[in-house]
Amino acid sequence: MQGSSTRYVAALTLALAIACLAQGAAAVPACAQDRRLDGFLDIDFGASLAEARSLLLQHEGIALDLAHSNADNLVCDGGTFAGKAVAFWLLGFVDDQMHTARAVIQPDEADLLATYHALVAFFTDKYGPPDTRLAFFDEPYEDGDGFETYAIRFGKGHFAALWKFYQGDSVNLISLSIDENLYIPVVYQSGKLIDLALERHKGAGRSDL
Repeated sequence: MQGSSTRYVAALTLALAIACLAQGAAAVPACAQDRRLDGFLDIDFGASLAEARSLLLQHEGIALDLAHSNADNLVCDGGTFAGKAVAFWLLGFVDDQMHTARAVIQPDEADLLATYHALVAFFTDKYGPPDTRLAFFDEPYEDGDGFETYAIRFGKGHFAALWKFYQGDSVNLISLSIDENLYIPVVYQSGKLIDLALERHKGAGRSDL
């Protein structure tokens, strides 16, 4: 895959940014009080890499990308999510426990916004309206001007949606966005385990000083 390492670094950076956004949540909205998120597909948060790999590869069309996988990240290609073709899957682990799972969708450019809005509708039907939603263009771009994907490529179009799941003292989440490569990352994340991963990340940074 061309530029695959860049894609995976971008996906990992997105996971950290999402974790920071979810922190410091205020009162629990009424619509979120009864909904739960315990994992991704049939893989529970906290699953070992070996267990997650076995379960994910049971889904039709998914193949392991051994060259880009390691002890902290499981990378696979192919398959579908919510009826959409997946460019790659990236599952993140800390202490051999899955904290984040991503299905990264790459629709045809002409179908980008329609695919994104269809995914927002899919999750809204299942979990209710998102807790946070962004959909706007910076000037001089605007919806319907024919330059939407151009604007997104250059950071002038902003599309994201976030669902929070309040479970004890942790906030799990699902997020959607459109990145500047015109991918749509669908991200599932464990609040408890991403906090641990962030601590490990900070500790690794201090050890390099």
